[in-house]
Amino acid sequence: MRQAATVLALLIYTSAPAAAQEQPAHSLPSLAADLAYGFCPQLMNGEAGLDGNADLIARGFPTTALVGGNARLPDLALLGQTTAAGDVTIGGIPQSLCQVSVIGDEAEAALVTMRSGLSDLGLALEPDAANSGPGPQGNGMVETLAMPLPEGGVVRVQFLQASLGSGTPLASFQIMFQEQ
Repeated sequence: MRQAATVLALLIYTSAPAAAQEQPAHSLPSLAADLAYGFCPQLMNGEAGLDGNADLIARGFPTTALVGGNARLPDLALLGQTTAAGDVTIGGIPQSLCQVSVIGDEAEAALVTMRSGLSDLGLALEPDAANSGPGPQGNGMVETLAMPLPEGGVVRVQFLQASLGSGTPLASFQIMFQEQ
């Protein structure tokens, strides 16, 4: 699991669109938290998608998601934007995975803001020590929380804090459903 978080973080960094679109209505940390707790539950429930999503377009994201680029997650779709404060990416696989990442100087503040909104999910998450700790390449930390579901499977939430090869800070929120 820790390896998947690092792979996703690297995929996000290499897939972020180069075109700059400023988002004046939100700070980058509040935008990230809004996406994590407003949009991600909709994607996870199959109520919203990334392509042509009017709410995401209104927030400055492109109309069409980039899909693929990873052999382990070929269906992963990503939308990204570059702002004066840094890069923000939203992506996922409906009913399976949703992630929000911030790259740049506001990554640490975004992580704090995303962590502070965890109760908004309304889930009884518990620490998952087996899937928490240093990333496999030693460039970040993953904190994982989990909740087994009565009908089988588990919901996991991960917070990732890392530094990209250039030393650029990265913070990520992920929520995923895994069958057991």
